[in-house]
Amino acid sequence: MVAEASISRAQSAPVLPLFQFFLLAFALMWVCFFTVALVPIPTAALLGQSLVLLGVFAPSLAALLVTARTEGARGVGTLLRGVLKWRVAARWYLFAASYTVIVKLTVAVLHRVAVGVWPRFAAEPY
Repeated sequence: MVAEASISRAQSAPVLPLFQFFLLAFALMWVCFFTVALVPIPTAALLGQSLVLLGVFAPSLAALLVTARTEGARGVGTLLRGVLKWRVAARWYLFAASYTVIVKLTVAVLHRVAVGVWPRFAAEPY
């Protein structure tokens, strides 16, 4: 009986932290994004950029906060060490880092060949 109770408790233990993670992540994201959208705060302004960036990283921050609360500093260390693990060959990391640049340069060259001028390289749409 005692062994069954401890197994049952061990299996249901992660449910509350998981619920807390989703609640915190979505709440933080929605507050940040809806504030920018509904106030409205221009995304070109420093406050708008900060809120969007905070909203983007809300799941990561929620994971850190819930892990710190439930498992302490040791759990946070384990979580952060998992981010730095190299699970595939280095060539795939190089591919992931260079893929977008290669595609954009290829499209720019094709645009130059087809149209005769280089495309406009700007962060803002024209």
